[in-house]
Amino acid sequence: MQISKGANYLWGLLVITLLVVVSASHLATKNMSHPHPKQRYFYQGFIYQPYDWSDEAFEETFRVIGENSDIIGFYFDGFVPWNEAAAKKTYHPVQEQEIQKRINGIKPHQKIFLGTSLLGSDRVSLSGYLGEYEVPRTGKWKDKTFDDPEVIAAYLHWCRDLITRFQPDYFMYVAEVDSGLVNVDDPRFQSLLRSVKQIYPVLKREFPSLPILIEFVLENDEQMSKRSEVTQSLLPYTDMYAVSTFPFIMTGGNPADIPKDWFSRAKEIAPNKPFAVVETNFLAEDFYHPTQGIPIPFRKKRLLIPAREKWQAAYIEFLLSEAHRLEAEFVLHWGYRDLDQLQAKLDGTGGAFDSNIHGFASLSKDCGLIDEKGRPRPSFNVWQRWLSLPKV
Repeated sequence: MQISKGANYLWGLLVITLLVVVSASHLATKNMSHPHPKQRYFYQGFIYQPYDWSDEAFEETFRVIGENSDIIGFYFDGFVPWNEAAAKKTYHPVQEQEIQKRINGIKPHQKIFLGTSLLGSDRVSLSGYLGEYEVPRTGKWKDKTFDDPEVIAAYLHWCRDLITRFQPDYFMYVAEVDSGLVNVDDPRFQSLLRSVKQIYPVLKREFPSLPILIEFVLENDEQMSKRSEVTQSLLPYTDMYAVSTFPFIMTGGNPADIPKDWFSRAKEIAPNKPFAVVETNFLAEDFYHPTQGIPIPFRKKRLLIPAREKWQAAYIEFLLSEAHRLEAEFVLHWGYRDLDQLQAKLDGTGGAFDSNIHGFASLSKDCGLIDEKGRPRPSFNVWQRWLSLPKV
């Protein structure tokens, strides 16, 4: 059989790619084999993220998280009940029910991380409105800024109410603050900074023993240098250096490509602050991305971020080993199980998580330590091995 030069090229490319994958998989497995300590410094848990929108999925999510963590995280991110909070009234019944459902799902042995945010999901504008559903702000709230007195008063009431209801061990009031606002001279950032300077001291005065947090983003050195001034200007208004980090977005799906100082840089950025990982995960299945990854023959509009379950396991080992070495306060993994069922319901809705419209919408769909069929991945074994260690 005669094979064309182009086919020869493609076969050669495939062979090289497979050799790299096998070699990296062997390296990842080898990196997991070092001896474990006899105890761990950090609390270890998951952010509450149901894999489907059903009572069965809600109950199963609470059960699995309860059995495999000593801390649980809750987010009320990107949307605030502005009207009700300003008037100090009860929220829409749907939201009241959602709050109570989460409180009821907490297990007695679990520490509680609770997060909300002034920043909307775009991380540059004020949070949207949380009524029966999550919708854009309207009426007098439509054009308000972060430092508007009514915004600050309503937001403080919302924070107080959440803290009073959940009785958290950690409370976050701004999410991923330096992901969109990276220029310290940006008028939007200056407005946010003025707001933070008013909100933080009030919460510290009213809840002096509660760690009050801002969440920062941990990325590669190039991105971190762009936002260093923003980060430094906000550090006085947080009790910890708490980070969101998804290295595969920057480095690809092979954990061998993650710089070894990825987490230890935290001690350089905020040497006098306790460190925590507020949210993280890592791909376990290939993802086709519009702008990042490896070029694919005959598919000009899609790049491949290759992923392997062994690579995900290697990342979880790296994450937890570094958390222990750095004496992190806690580690929260976003999504214990793949989100295929939830994604199927969100597609076609036209919202922010419709993968037919937004290329990033399904980026974390296949990052669970348990796959979409309920099968534990190798990373889940790594997780359980660390969880079995007594907390210092």
